[in-house]
Amino acid sequence: PSPIATGQLRIDPGRRVLDATPADRVGALLGTQLFGLRADEATEVLAAVAEAGGEGDLDEDPFAAHAPVVPLRSGGPSTDNLFTDDFSTADLSTHDASGPWPEPSPSPPPNRNRDGPAERPITVRMFGHFEVAVHGEAVVTGLRSRARDVFAWCLLRPEGATSDEAVDALWPDTAPGRVHGQFWRSFSDLRARLREAGGDDLEVLAKAGEHYRPCADEIACDLWEFQAALGEAARTDDPEVARAALRRAVEVYRGDFLVGTDRPWIEPVRQDLHRRSLDAHLRLAELEEQTGCPDAAVEVLEQAIARDRYAEEPYRRLMVLHAAHGRPGAVSDVWRLLQGRLGELDLDVETATANLYRQLTADPERRPDPDRVRLPR
Repeated sequence: PSPIATGQLRIDPGRRVLDATPADRVGALLGTQLFGLRADEATEVLAAVAEAGGEGDLDEDPFAAHAPVVPLRSGGPSTDNLFTDDFSTADLSTHDASGPWPEPSPSPPPNRNRDGPAERPITVRMFGHFEVAVHGEAVVTGLRSRARDVFAWCLLRPEGATSDEAVDALWPDTAPGRVHGQFWRSFSDLRARLREAGGDDLEVLAKAGEHYRPCADEIACDLWEFQAALGEAARTDDPEVARAALRRAVEVYRGDFLVGTDRPWIEPVRQDLHRRSLDAHLRLAELEEQTGCPDAAVEVLEQAIARDRYAEEPYRRLMVLHAAHGRPGAVSDVWRLLQGRLGELDLDVETATANLYRQLTADPERRPDPDRVRLPR
């Protein structure tokens, strides 16, 4: 009943119209079945209508009653550094928490165990081109760019972030009054598309206090696998454990972070992960050599060179390794390859690398023991 109603419908639990009055106005609906929306679905539709009509923002969190809520750990998100000086190129202990790349928690994400990644309905690949799959089926259409952006940004922060932080990083020009709606419209697009592929009970983000973080019980992410592997390698004193962990890290890094996607917040992350991958290759090569597997070490260094054509450190280590095992021809091959690659950029080989090559290819009586050669860093 309402003073502004033009008619009234009486429906059964299946939303079929049993009675329609007055008949001259709404009688045509008698016997039809009405289309229905849940509260959260209606909110998503109204958000899209509001955006299209420029009617401003949502005033409250439309999914507060529906999204899973998890307790926030005491002390807030962890920014502990996973990496040691053994194979880290940067001291990130003074990292600005407002920047684009917070340090992950020292504990592996929930989707990781020593026997391999657990099965999750959502699989995300962030190394190489961004790929999302639900129950093994790739989501190749219907996912808007803003939904992809908010998903990737949140996956970088498994400990959680606020909606204000997300919008400030992804869409810094958003008017203050539209920040909340910008985040929720993007998330609504993401959740609706993934639920379309995987079912209405699929959740993407969980709320922890004022933070929203990826649902690790639903998501398997190669970035998390990479971080967990590096963390395990950094914390162990067992060379075999470190070697196995570094192998996993090298294997999961199938390309630079979000190849083909250019956003201001992506490039610092991409560079940092690239350096960490290169360090992992170099450390793994050291361990392979120390455990009597020189051919495996050569393969790892060649992989590192394939990942970064212009970084001289892998070339230097590969030349020393070949020299140590009596392969002077291979040393020269690596040297010529480096010269050719840098020549593509009109660059000269660093003096330290040139001096190293001359030492390794000098007259045998003057040649130093390769095991005693001090590599320039």
